[in-house]
Amino acid sequence: MNKLKPSEEQLRFASVLQTISLGSLGILLIGFVVYVSGILPSFVPVSKIPQYWGLRVDEFIEKAGMPTGWHWVPLLNHGDMVALIGVVLLAATSMLSFIMILPTFLKKKDTSYSVIVVLQIIILLLAASGMIVGE
Repeated sequence: MNKLKPSEEQLRFASVLQTISLGSLGILLIGFVVYVSGILPSFVPVSKIPQYWGLRVDEFIEKAGMPTGWHWVPLLNHGDMVALIGVVLLAATSMLSFIMILPTFLKKKDTSYSVIVVLQIIILLLAASGMIVGE
C-alpha cells in the first residue's frame, strides 16, 4: 500500500481553496438574502425574474439592460449585484490559491514550479481581465 502524504504546497492550496470557496458560498447566500429581502434596491426586480427565466444570456442582457464585463462593479449598491462578489471569489479561488503557494516554492528555490505557478497566475489574470477570451 502506498502511503504518500500530501506536500506542504498541496495542503496549503487545499486549505486556501476550501476557505475561499466556503466564504464565497456565504457571500452568495448573503447576497441572495439582500436581493430577495429588498434591503438594497435591485437592478432587476425580483418580480421580473420569471420574465427573464427562459431567455438566452444575450437576450437577458439586452432585455434587462444588464451590464457586461466588469461594468457591474459600480452597481454594487444594488442587492442583486451583491451576490456577484461571491461568484467572482469562486471564480478566483484557483488563482488566489496559486498566489498563496507561490512563496513556498520560491522559499524552496523550486524554479520549475515557481515559473509554472507564475504563468498560471498571469493567464488567469489575463482571462479575468477579458484579454483572453474563448469562442
